[in-house]
Amino acid sequence: MTAVGLTVLRELTRVGFLPRVRQAAEHLGAGLAALGPRHGATVRGLGLLQALVLPDPRGHALVDAAREQGLLINSPRPELLRFMAALNVN
Repeated sequence: MTAVGLTVLRELTRVGFLPRVRQAAEHLGAGLAALGPRHGATVRGLGLLQALVLPDPRGHALVDAAREQGLLINSPRPELLRFMAALNVN
């Protein structure tokens, strides 16, 4: 476990890692901000953990449709789509 912990710490403290994470978070936020209004949804969240609040309870159906396209999202409530990108997303 110590070796894994050290590997994670090395990655997190690597030069350029956090700026890349911030850039990915901005990209996700901008994409959701553009997508949300087109579907009557609002965006909430921060960084790489963001969500679309839907105007109706279609979240579970959208999760199934996204999964068929290879996208993993979840819907903890019927009117919420949650996006949880990994820190090392590219």
